[in-house]
Amino acid sequence: MLFLYRTVSAAAAFVVRPLLFVLAAKEGLKQGMEQPLRRARELAAIPTQQPPRTRNKNSPLLWLHGVDIGEAQVALRLAQDLWHERARMRVLITTTSRAAAELVAKNAESRLQHQFAPLDCRAWWQRFLRHWRPALAVRCENEFWPNSMIETRRCCPLLFVQARMSEKSFRRWQTFSKLALSFERGIAARTMRNIDLALCQDEASARFLQALGAQKTKVAGNLKSLPAPRTISDDSERWFHDLLAHKTLWIAASTHAPEEQGVLDAHRSLRCAHPEALCVVAPRYLERVPAIARRLTEQGETFQLRSHKPSALNASFFLLDSFLELNSLYRWARVVFVGGTLACKGGHNLFEPARHGCRILHGPNLHNTHAPVLKKLQLTQEVSDARDLALRLRQEFDKSNDDAKERRRKKEAQMAIERHHKNLRANVLESLEPYLATLDTT
Repeated sequence: MLFLYRTVSAAAAFVVRPLLFVLAAKEGLKQGMEQPLRRARELAAIPTQQPPRTRNKNSPLLWLHGVDIGEAQVALRLAQDLWHERARMRVLITTTSRAAAELVAKNAESRLQHQFAPLDCRAWWQRFLRHWRPALAVRCENEFWPNSMIETRRCCPLLFVQARMSEKSFRRWQTFSKLALSFERGIAARTMRNIDLALCQDEASARFLQALGAQKTKVAGNLKSLPAPRTISDDSERWFHDLLAHKTLWIAASTHAPEEQGVLDAHRSLRCAHPEALCVVAPRYLERVPAIARRLTEQGETFQLRSHKPSALNASFFLLDSFLELNSLYRWARVVFVGGTLACKGGHNLFEPARHGCRILHGPNLHNTHAPVLKKLQLTQEVSDARDLALRLRQEFDKSNDDAKERRRKKEAQMAIERHHKNLRANVLESLEPYLATLDTT
C-alpha cells in the first residue's frame, strides 16, 4: 500500500509542478511575481534560500511545521518559549498557506527563517531535507503525510505537538492498512511508527495514534489556546481603539457560508432592541468579502470596509477585510460568535476571544476545537441554529450593563485562562526537553 501511494504521489508530482508555476503566474499578474513564484518553487522543493550552519553546537536548526495560521501561531509561540533557554537556536518554520507565511513574516528575526513546505512527494522531501538538514523536527498539526514523515525520521527525530485525530480519520487509516497483506505492511503502521513523541490534544487522539502504530503518546492539551504572537502595528491598534472603543459591538469571527446569513438576521433582530449595536464580520477567507458585501447591499443593510479606513462608523456592519487583525478587536467585543460551528467545518479558535473575557457563542460542530476548560469557566454557550443565535445574542445584550461587574468578570476569566496557559506551557516544554537537550550536543 505504501509503495502504491509513493508511486501515485510521484506521478502526480510531474503534473503538479508545472501547474504550480501556471497558478503562480496567474496570481503574479495581480500582485507581482516575486512571492507567488517563491511559493511555487518551495512547494516543489526547489530551494530559494540558504540554511544556516546546521550541525553545529552553537546554532542547531530546529524545524517547526504548521499548515495554516493556527498551527503557525503555535510554532511561533513555541519558538519564542524555547529561545528563553536556547538563545542561539536557529529555527526554520514551514507552512503551506499564504496567510500563515504572512504571519511568520511579521514575526521574523535573525534566528528565524520561513519557507513553504513541499507537497507530499518522496523525492521532493528528500531534496528538502538534504538542503536544510534539521537536527529536530516538530510538527504542529493534525495531518499525517506518509512520505514527509518517513523521510523526516530518516534525517532526525520527529515529534508532533497539537496532534489530533478524529474517529473518522482513524477508521480511514485502518481501512488503508487492511488493504495490505498484513497490518505490519500497512501504510498506517509504516507511517505512524516514525513518530518519536506525539503530544495530543485529547485522550481519544492518543488512543487512535497508538492503535495505528505510534510508539509514544501523551495528552498535553490544545496549544492553540496559548496567546498568539502580536500581528498588528501600533498605528493600526490606535486606529481601531479610536474607532471601536466607545461602540457596543459583537463579532462574528471566522465565518463560513452560509453562516453570514444567520449573522445578518441575528443582528437585524438585535437592532430592534439595541439600535446602537454594531456587528463586526470577519470571514475566515477574505476572498468571500465581496459576496458578503453584495448580500448586505441586496438586503438593504449598510456596511463599511476596514480597507477603506473610515474615520467613524455609522453603519450596521463593519467588514474586516484584512489579515491577522481579528485578535486585536476582541477586547472591545461584548459577545463573539465563532464561525465554522454552524457550518460543518469543526470550528475555530475559541481561546482568542476567551482571553479577553468575551461571552462566546458557537454552534454544535466543534470537532476541530478542543476547549473543555472554557466550558468549565462558563465562557461558552452553544446555539443550535441561526434562530437560536439571534435569541442568545439578544439575551446577552439585554443583561444589566454593570461596567464594574463586567470588568470583574473579565478579570477573573483572564486569570483562570492565564493559569491554564502556564500549566500547559510547562507541561509541553517538559515533554520536549529530552529531545531538545540533544541539540545542545549536536
